[in-house]
Parts: sequence; structure tokens; C-alpha cells
Amino acid sequence: WGTWFWFPPVFAHNAPCCPLIPLAIETMAKNGKKNKAGGRPRDVPLATLLQLARGDQRAELGRLVAEGGISNINGADGTGWTALQMACYEGHSEVVKLLVSAGASMDQAMNNGATPLYIACQKGHSEVAQLLVSAGASVDQAINDGATPLYIACQKNHPEVVQLLVSAGASVDQA
Repeated sequence: WGTWFWFPPVFAHNAPCCPLIPLAIETMAKNGKKNKAGGRPRDVPLATLLQLARGDQRAELGRLVAEGGISNINGADGTGWTALQMACYEGHSEVVKLLVSAGASMDQAMNNGATPLYIACQKGHSEVAQLLVSAGASVDQAINDGATPLYIACQKNHPEVVQLLVSAGASVDQA
């Protein structure tokens, strides 16, 4: 019980309830059981989706994707965080690959305009940035104040990311 109260499941990927949520969804889908609303589960709860992405839970995400269980893959919370943005923030390249292959939007912006690529560049996650650029993410999409992924990579002193963006054709004259 103590773990439940001290580590909210949205943020603690090791909380005891976390592995049970996707397992329950998977089991219900396999067995054809109905949820309380009377229908098969089609959406993964947004909090669970964000939690799985943040906690590098690629096995659970992979099962859900393989079974077609994530129909709301681009769902966002009140500030615009999506599972892909969360995985980019944390630098979980395998989760990013999985979400992109499942159709997650690479250019969906948060309320402040930050895209998954911008977030990866801000944090200096060059492998994640490379995955997104290779998959076709926009290298010049700016946040609301005009800063681009290249600008933030320069500001945060991430030379490997800067080189990647310039090689990918990022505009050096844009803010």
C-alpha cells in the first residue's frame, strides 16, 4: 500500500499498478471481455500511455501496438504532452521508433509549440533527433516564440545535434 500512496502511477513506472494496466487491456482484448461501458477497450488511457512512454516500457507498448490497441496514439494532456513527446524528452529511442512506426505524429506541437524534435534537440538526445529527422520530422518548425530546433540545440550546447540538423537542411537564418 505504501508504494501506491508515495509514488503516483502517472510518474513512477515502477509502481505496482503500472504493469497491470496494459496487461489488463491486453487480456480483455484477447478474451473478448467487455469493459464497464459495455464495449471493447479501444483507447489506452492517456495517463497510462504517457507513463509507458516516460518509463521506457517498450514491451507493453509493443504489445498494445501489435494488437491495434492504441487508437489514441496522438492523444495529449492539458499542456499538449503526447507519448511521443514524453519518449523524446526522456531519450527513449526504442520507444520513439515504436511510436513513430505506429503512426504517432512527429510534428504535433504542445501548447507552447514544442514538437518532439524540438524536445529531443533541447535535451541533447542526438539518437532520438536522428530517428525523427530520418522519419521526416520538420527540422524548422519553431515554437511559439520563434525558436527552432537548431536554435535550442545551439543554445543548450549540443554540437552533435546541431551538426545533425544542419546536415538535414535546417535553416541557419531562422530564429
